[in-house]
Amino acid sequence: MRRLKRLLELSCHERRLLIRAYGLLLAARAGLWILPLADVRRQLMRCAAAPEGVREDLEDLTEDLMVNQVVWAVGAISFLVPRTNCLTRAVAAEAMLRSAGYLSSIEFGIEQEPGRSFAAHAWVRCGDRIVIGGPHERYARLSRFER
Repeated sequence: MRRLKRLLELSCHERRLLIRAYGLLLAARAGLWILPLADVRRQLMRCAAAPEGVREDLEDLTEDLMVNQVVWAVGAISFLVPRTNCLTRAVAAEAMLRSAGYLSSIEFGIEQEPGRSFAAHAWVRCGDRIVIGGPHERYARLSRFER
């Protein structure tokens, strides 16, 4: 009941962002189970094109505010998508940011300490700022996925 009340208190713009984030997270999660990452990213970019009403709203916002709102929407709604991980969130956030006109990229890193198992991580960089998936300092960057 509390979540419903909070949802109703959000602005129309915030609710649209949450709905878009939810759809992209679902598509990313399902796609990553069956398709290569490059194919999932390509398909999500097709899906992520903002409807005209949303695009007008985006033009009124400053860059930092819009980036922060995308990060908030992906983080806030990701708990509803089963088995969401850093890669799922990164792919969805990158699609939303790019559809809003922001250059962003997904970076991958690994961590392996003696006596511990291998760990991998994905994060999104928008400009010179890591916006989703941080902190990444303990991971050695392996690659960067850009368009």
